[in-house]
Amino acid sequence: MALETRPLDFGDRLGAAFKLYGSNFKTLIAIVAVVIIPLQLLSALVGWQFARDFAVDPETGFVDIDAIDGGDIVGFAALAIVLGIITAIGTLLATAGVMKAVADDALGEEPNWQDSLRFAWSKIGSLIGGSILYGLALAGVLILAVVVFVAFVALFDAFGALLGVILLIAAMVFVVILGVSWSVWVPAVIVEGKSAGEALGRSNDLIKGRRWPALGYLFVMGILVGLINGVVGGALLGIFSDALAQSVINIALTVLTTPITAAAIVVLYFDQRVRNEGFTVDDLAAQIGAAGDGGAFGSLPPTEPLTRQTPPEDPPPEDPPPEGFPSPEGI
Repeated sequence: MALETRPLDFGDRLGAAFKLYGSNFKTLIAIVAVVIIPLQLLSALVGWQFARDFAVDPETGFVDIDAIDGGDIVGFAALAIVLGIITAIGTLLATAGVMKAVADDALGEEPNWQDSLRFAWSKIGSLIGGSILYGLALAGVLILAVVVFVAFVALFDAFGALLGVILLIAAMVFVVILGVSWSVWVPAVIVEGKSAGEALGRSNDLIKGRRWPALGYLFVMGILVGLINGVVGGALLGIFSDALAQSVINIALTVLTTPITAAAIVVLYFDQRVRNEGFTVDDLAAQIGAAGDGGAFGSLPPTEPLTRQTPPEDPPPEDPPPEGFPSPEGI
């Protein structure tokens, strides 16, 4: 399902995201399931082992603190941290694989779940680096705002608290704006082969000037995904109350909804390229080598964004030959 090469309005973007999701449903589900299900099952196993090893006081319903060995706590904490990092990387890999498959389809290519995951893995360094930079920047802004808030309260009492609250609100608004500006950095890695820092800058350049429309689009898409999780998940969790069934439901919802968000971001990315650079699908395919390499993104070295070339002007007419000199046609 090749995307239309025209600026898409709000409804068109939503529709395109769900069409890409629906037309590649099996492929996208396979990408997410292969990565997410083993990690989720491993997390559930660790949680089950934690509950099994730590005795629960039948009177209070809480873990008996006196019966817990300190070494066990440290071990489980370390395991949880490692598992959390692996899960975060796996989720990033699955999301990038989905974006690769959706981008293939948007360019008229046939997506394949194995190739998509393999390609996403080849970009794992840039993906992890971008995630770290993204997280540090957003967290850094909030931490700095909290530190200044505490300092204001300590120095200026009530007036300082008021200034601190205003600062915190401004910091949260800035974090939202920064998050929107960097919302399409993963497609920049996948499609254009950008490094972590380059991808964040590229995303900012693409979204610049249309941050509010992008925020509205992403917000509504987030609401829709939240409704799917809330309505479907709530109904199923109300029917099946045991822990195993709830774990299965949560895994299924993650597998079903992760590709929707990824497809929405890919649509936003391509739409911004069409708006800002006047690109067509043929231009995009030529830049990333999709046309001549079976859709293999990154088969060509990363290039700067293509620009529209104006056609060359017709050469000026040649001066007529001197009088009495034979013309070319007469030779």
